[in-house]
Amino acid sequence: MTSARWQVLGAIAYAAHPESVAWHARTMGVHRQGVQRIVNEMEKEGIVEFQPNPHHKRAHLVVLTSKGQELFEAAIALQVPWVNDLSEGLSPDDIAITQDVIALLKNRLEAASNSQKDGAR
Repeated sequence: MTSARWQVLGAIAYAAHPESVAWHARTMGVHRQGVQRIVNEMEKEGIVEFQPNPHHKRAHLVVLTSKGQELFEAAIALQVPWVNDLSEGLSPDDIAITQDVIALLKNRLEAASNSQKDGAR
């Protein structure tokens, strides 16, 4: 499973209730078109399905099928031991510092990207 598919699958699985592709894309901070492409592929494979959205005629809600739920649970069963091994020996403070550094770098990258977009206008 690609990291992009894993991200989309996780977003759908962890959503409190069914959401649209656009909502998932916003939550993930990525382009809707990329999420739509992945969701369409997963729908063809029977991993997700679309349900009517009572708030929007065209923006259907995306939900996991039973096959999708089984796939997600199998992936989590593999991922949890891997993450535990990867983080062995790290203290909670080490992890918090790492999260802070990643957030800082993300903010700087976003600011640089926004300033480049503003300069191109």
